[in-house]
Amino acid sequence: MPTNRKIAEVEELSELFSNSEIILLAEYIGTSVSQMSELRKALNNASASLRIAKNTLAKLAVDKANKSILSEQIKGPIGFVFSNDEPSSVAKSIFEFTEQNDVPFIVKIGLLNDEIVDEATLLKLSKLPSKEILLSKLIGNMNSPISNFVFLMSANVRSFVNVLQRHIDQSATEEAPVEEPKEESPSEEPKEESPAEEPKEESPSEEPK
Repeated sequence: MPTNRKIAEVEELSELFSNSEIILLAEYIGTSVSQMSELRKALNNASASLRIAKNTLAKLAVDKANKSILSEQIKGPIGFVFSNDEPSSVAKSIFEFTEQNDVPFIVKIGLLNDEIVDEATLLKLSKLPSKEILLSKLIGNMNSPISNFVFLMSANVRSFVNVLQRHIDQSATEEAPVEEPKEESPSEEPKEESPAEEPKEESPSEEPK
């Protein structure tokens, strides 16, 4: 009869199988405890986790998670890697660590978005650049023709505007009437003042006869 601990472990494993887009199965025969600990750290840096479980419990978990396609792949000492990150990043972390440290942790098969992939495919996947690099290259290739077109169009527009502006300036210069200097009007001569009239002498009044 299964113990409560085993039931809890199956439940936990089932959740991992259900909620992980990337599931890798690897043989770990000959891997030391210290090597396994270092591998866990490397996987944590790649947003992945490593889990070791008994095959009987793992098979119950995949059946419970509707991932029975993995059941027949669970043979011998198997370690499970779970992640929702980039497949290339996770595969790269495993292959680089095992090669550099000579760790006998051999990935045999993987389940990526409910599709089975073999070791050769996972190895090729590990050689790919990261998603950020691929996206930047793609965007750069997409933007390059557009940037060249915009540059050429803006250059043509600038040339046209410059030619048009020169034409406007030239036309304005040719059409503008030349103003002749105004002659200064001669200042009016001051009018001669009429001589003041001398007061008339009064005629002597006639004496009375």
